[in-house]
Amino acid sequence: MPSSAAELRLLRLVWTTALVVLTPVALLWLAWRAWRQTGAGDATRERLGSIAPRGDRPLWFHAASVGEVNALLPILRALDARSPGLPVHVTTFTATGARRAREALGDRATVGAVPLDLPWCARRFVAALAPRALCVIETELWPNLLEACARAEVPFALVSARLTERAAKRLDLFQPVFEAALAPAVAVGVQSGADALRFRTLGAPGARTRIVGNVKWDLITDPSLLERGVELKRDLLGGRPVLCAGSTRDGEEALLLQAFAVLRGRHPTLALVLAPRHPERADAVVAAVAAAGMTCVRRSSGAPLGAAEVLVVDGLGELMPFYAAADVAFVGGSLLPFGGHNLLEPAALGLPVLAGPHQDNAPDVAERLLDAGGLRLVRGADELAAAADALLADPGSRATMGGRARGAVHANKGALEACLAIVLSLAAR
Repeated sequence: MPSSAAELRLLRLVWTTALVVLTPVALLWLAWRAWRQTGAGDATRERLGSIAPRGDRPLWFHAASVGEVNALLPILRALDARSPGLPVHVTTFTATGARRAREALGDRATVGAVPLDLPWCARRFVAALAPRALCVIETELWPNLLEACARAEVPFALVSARLTERAAKRLDLFQPVFEAALAPAVAVGVQSGADALRFRTLGAPGARTRIVGNVKWDLITDPSLLERGVELKRDLLGGRPVLCAGSTRDGEEALLLQAFAVLRGRHPTLALVLAPRHPERADAVVAAVAAAGMTCVRRSSGAPLGAAEVLVVDGLGELMPFYAAADVAFVGGSLLPFGGHNLLEPAALGLPVLAGPHQDNAPDVAERLLDAGGLRLVRGADELAAAADALLADPGSRATMGGRARGAVHANKGALEACLAIVLSLAAR
């Protein structure tokens, strides 16, 4: 493993050169993706580090996308209770993440795009923002950005951080670069023991790397959400039993529709809600429904489901209300090897949770829900149909499994306070 200063400089040069080569393609891809997801262009100037200078020394949070923004929200609410009025700036990597942050935070924080991990972009951005500190939530490690913070004497920390085995292997070649970038970290608060080991192997300072837990266990459910679910079930879904499949990925809808066809034979009034992870895939999902010989309604139409079998959620920010309207939840990104998505949202609502076996993104969450009896893993359409059928046919079993899921969420709370302690230490600098 390279260890000399010359070898470190060489690896940094390789990292940065690769990003320079990829930058034109990345900017075009980000602009195209932003247009598809939000109907607006990307924040290209911000990507290049060009922002208006600020003088209020905001506390800077970086949350990669929608999931990380949702994990950040309870931290910001708790921060407001302890340090009201503290200036806050939030950056995201995706346009959908930025939109979610703006919708959720309103005037409480300014929101923008994170700069590309090029030294000159990162330094220009940090100089203009002049933050009192940076706090990175969950994922994304940009070594040039962290190095720019260190140069500007901006303290930084990671909270509720996770590093999958796959990501750790990809970054291993540049381990000395990440070790140098992480060395000044005030704290590296990780989700699990496995994450702690991977971060320390990557080069995080051992004495300042500690397990704080997954802040998503501290999900705060708005009491009005359950009322909203009742309204959706009554007004939009016709009071029918509902299987809600959230965060589905390409290829999974066909399997879900195959399972749903079987379920309709046993439960003729059953409605399926399909909420793709990326709403811009709605056209493809609608086409998959038609190919399966079924009819659907788009949520954006505002029309009730009526005699149709499937509702396609084609916007952001509505998954939780539809989980609240459901009898059984399926969490996507898991039947096929995408790593899985957030199991805790339906669990916190007291729903029985079904998911596929691919849970690489948060294996500890899946393990704890499984141990509690609130989650059942299924492999393929046949197992999904059988598991959902058993739950739909037995209200008592649904209530028991849902109660266990909710109980697991409550039993594992506590990360919020640990993360908040790190944030408050940054805010005080």
